[in-house]
Amino acid sequence: MSVHFLKERKVNFYADRLNITHGYLSSTVKSVSGKTPLDWIEEYVLEHKDTKKRRFFIQRKTLCIFVSLCLKLYQQNNYYRGR
Repeated sequence: MSVHFLKERKVNFYADRLNITHGYLSSTVKSVSGKTPLDWIEEYVLEHKDTKKRRFFIQRKTLCIFVSLCLKLYQQNNYYRGR
């Protein structure tokens, strides 16, 4: 996400990158984090803008949660494809 978030803000883009459906990404992220993927993308963009203005790094917690969610989704996707 850190490479594309300034240009790509659509959930479909990230679902396609993970080779999963938009609905699966949305439901899994919402059930794990309580936020929709779009909420995460918007939060990430806003934090980036704040970071750029103040020259601080993005909060590690938010980034780690999103990255771990993406990794879990990727692993689940590969597990089910192997069945």
